[in-house]
Amino acid sequence: MKSCVTLVIFCAIIGVNYCIDIPNPFSKKNKTETKPTSTSTGSASTTPGTIQQIKDCFEDYTELGCFSNIAPWHSLLRPFPLPMSPKDIDVKIYLYTSKLPDKRYTVQLWKDISIEGSDFDPQRPYTAFITHGFSSNGNVSWVTDLKDAYLKHRDANVFIVDWGKGASVWNYLQVAANTRVVGAELKRFGKYLVDNWQLDPVHIHFMGHSLGAHISAYAAKGIPGVGQLTAFDPAQPGFEGSPADVRLTKNDATFVDVIHTNIRPVIPLLGFGLIFPAGHVDYYMNGGALQPGCVAPPLHEVNLTSIADLGKISVDVISKWVACSHGKSYLYYTEALLNDYCTFWGRSTGYFGTAVDVATFGKLGLTLEKFDKCTLDKCSPIGLESEEYPARGAFSVSTSPDSPYCQNDPRITKQMKELRQQKSQQQANGETKTNSKGTLGTLKDILKSPF
Repeated sequence: MKSCVTLVIFCAIIGVNYCIDIPNPFSKKNKTETKPTSTSTGSASTTPGTIQQIKDCFEDYTELGCFSNIAPWHSLLRPFPLPMSPKDIDVKIYLYTSKLPDKRYTVQLWKDISIEGSDFDPQRPYTAFITHGFSSNGNVSWVTDLKDAYLKHRDANVFIVDWGKGASVWNYLQVAANTRVVGAELKRFGKYLVDNWQLDPVHIHFMGHSLGAHISAYAAKGIPGVGQLTAFDPAQPGFEGSPADVRLTKNDATFVDVIHTNIRPVIPLLGFGLIFPAGHVDYYMNGGALQPGCVAPPLHEVNLTSIADLGKISVDVISKWVACSHGKSYLYYTEALLNDYCTFWGRSTGYFGTAVDVATFGKLGLTLEKFDKCTLDKCSPIGLESEEYPARGAFSVSTSPDSPYCQNDPRITKQMKELRQQKSQQQANGETKTNSKGTLGTLKDILKSPF
């Protein structure tokens, strides 16, 4: 009921039409499948006045399955074409390890998967995957920086997923469609590690930015028991309000944490990040809409009336318009891993606070945050320790305009760690009782103790 109130408040402000996911007209009108004329583009010619359901099964890549344009993959609010062929998308996966953090190993994906001769060790505590978004590739600096920061703190295998060719074609709609193939390839590789190398899925940590967050979700959905999925400002156009099968949800892994930095509606404000919470913890950075030091897209140059209009704008231009706020998500997370002297603490906003944050694009939420106290059941840190704290829900986080972005009082970190240690000790002594929502009943006094 509370989530419904949140949706109603938001829809009332930005317009109900944006919030309605219109059913796919193709889903019941025609049961006939026809082969597209070109598997490289996923396009097909249709007879005027008829509606066709199209399925593409790529030769030599049958293990990935077939891809169709029926619901939920296609709708009026998700006017995506079929994905390009795996050959044209050309996914590559590179391995780095704690033992060899600067030595790249290229995984063989086709026709048979092989990591022979690599330093991969399924017994390492963590196996992480980093996936970039649209108009990007696996060689960009933030991917390398995140990989290095991760290996600094964890004994891990880190795979970088590079789908640069499929991420940089002409328009966003085609790039977004290509995520289905990349997700299928990543799922295939992950299952190979589980089935052939006895990798325990609980040790898997997917990380992805923008469309890469949804790619991570597609892979995680196909590998039961994945431990963690971290999403950096998951892409909004074509995903917000869509069924769970086609987007990131908190059911995709045991723990899902999401960093929101660009929640402005794509129509008409050209925001590109998911607006509503999608994880166990969702951090709305500086309100989540527009990050300090960034400027809003030049709306006078943008004429968007529907998501379909994104097909008329090149991904390079869109990236230029939204990159600053959209990309701050992974910069904040990387700094959280690198900065040993400051922690990004998020304060819980609750259902009403989340509605206010979304409806005002974070402006009122930032004001309310300054009057809230940090307690164990209200605060959550960004980074590798997030799951270890009991607070769940949506959180508001403030940062500085420039790096170093972290601005929280280190005394909070010290006291929060002490409270967490007390909680762990009481759990070890059998003094705690956890309810279905994860709240620790016998630690009420500790959890409610503000500072």
